[in-house]
Amino acid sequence: MQIDPSATSHPALPFEYDVCVDRLPDIVTRETESAVRSGAIPTFVSTDGKTWVSYVDLFINMGQGRRLRDPASAFFVSPEAMRRISYSSDQIDAAGPDLSERNKVTLAGAKRIAATLAQLRKDLPPWPYDLRVPWSEDFDFPLAAFIKAGQLDAYPSGRCWWVRSVEATKLLPIGESFDDPASPWFVGPHGRADHAEVVRLSAAHRRHWPEIYGPALTPRVR
Repeated sequence: MQIDPSATSHPALPFEYDVCVDRLPDIVTRETESAVRSGAIPTFVSTDGKTWVSYVDLFINMGQGRRLRDPASAFFVSPEAMRRISYSSDQIDAAGPDLSERNKVTLAGAKRIAATLAQLRKDLPPWPYDLRVPWSEDFDFPLAAFIKAGQLDAYPSGRCWWVRSVEATKLLPIGESFDDPASPWFVGPHGRADHAEVVRLSAAHRRHWPEIYGPALTPRVR
């Protein structure tokens, strides 16, 4: 869909850049700036000197266990950090003779995000598996013993398993936590699968960009 500049904040920004790094919590800003320097996250600097990134890219880089939309999380991305984007009811005709440079850039950004979301869904384990359990020949994460003994249902994926956190939590010893970095049971943010957030992001993008989701191209959302 075309962007309505009259109702969109920072209308001069390319479509996909919707999070202001300068307005993020310090801990998120540091990690994001590191990712930007390494080239892991595309970035755009507005005319006022603010740095912008895509929420989808931020979500992937920070790890799905960060709870970016949870106000109780130290990694919360507040509404003040998010750019307001309004859409018109007109689709962008990529093959049209009057395709403006702005709409061309907007459509390219929307397609990039669509491809990123498609890869994200592809990398997810099936729902409801949401906790990653790594294994190696030299060391096994504590939950691996339960999986090998048939005491914890798991989905195999490469050199790891995925389990359901609601079931795995029942096996935690007293005083241990999957969220505590000092615990041998710790599972980092990239060892989580936030199915609900991936579905939300995918559905919103598909709703706003019907011109790039034909029947054969519509991503399957778990």
